[in-house]
Amino acid sequence: MTMRPTLIRAYVLLGLGLLAMVGLVGAGLLDPDQPSDQRHCFLARPPPKTLVVALDTSDPLVSVQPRAVAFEVDHALSSLKRGDRILAIDAAGKPAAEVAPIVDQCHPGDDDNVARNAFKSLVVGPIERHLEALKKLPASSVSPLVETLIAIAADQSLNRSGTTLSVIFFTDGLQNSAFQSAYRQNSDFPKPVGVPLRNVTVQIVLIRNDRDFALQKQAVDRFSAWLAQAGARVIYNQPGWLALGSVQHRRHGRRSPT
Repeated sequence: MTMRPTLIRAYVLLGLGLLAMVGLVGAGLLDPDQPSDQRHCFLARPPPKTLVVALDTSDPLVSVQPRAVAFEVDHALSSLKRGDRILAIDAAGKPAAEVAPIVDQCHPGDDDNVARNAFKSLVVGPIERHLEALKKLPASSVSPLVETLIAIAADQSLNRSGTTLSVIFFTDGLQNSAFQSAYRQNSDFPKPVGVPLRNVTVQIVLIRNDRDFALQKQAVDRFSAWLAQAGARVIYNQPGWLALGSVQHRRHGRRSPT
């Protein structure tokens, strides 16, 4: 039994199409000469992935746990590929463009250990120095956690077509602003307007707050629930130490906004 000529032609065309697709993909992967700027960010297209490291610096708590921060950042770097962008900022509740970045780099490629270690130093070093400087600063009266994430998601330089956006948020989870406050009784998060965090992945790395430990569990549960309602993919693994905390509210600590 022989194949019909039309069936043979169909198989030939299918094979040629597959070869063409493989060739295009291979060319993109093997092209080492894509033009980039001094940060190693591609000039002709957006970064495939943007990773924002957000530091809740409203309280210098995060500064006393630099090794925990460095470990998580180092782990996140292992998931980045050539051209992926990493930006480290303070959680100021403002658009990223209005906040002086601690780090703004793109992955240069990791062909060897020298390249990998050099990139790690460009990222982890400035963050560690920034955390050290924070120890000398007083605590802020506000902690705009939700506002920071909304501003990041709305920033078109970070969240645009062709880029996946992820945020690692180092925080004690205690939102404290006019939007909502963990320090005000009966203060609930308002319902999100639309889905402002759609297609954004938010990883919460909880930092222990010994002063307001009793508030943390309820606060971070409410915070993560609101993020999910706003469309975010939330990654949060409750640390073991949090299970020991009481949910009693103590009316001291940071001053609530009026």
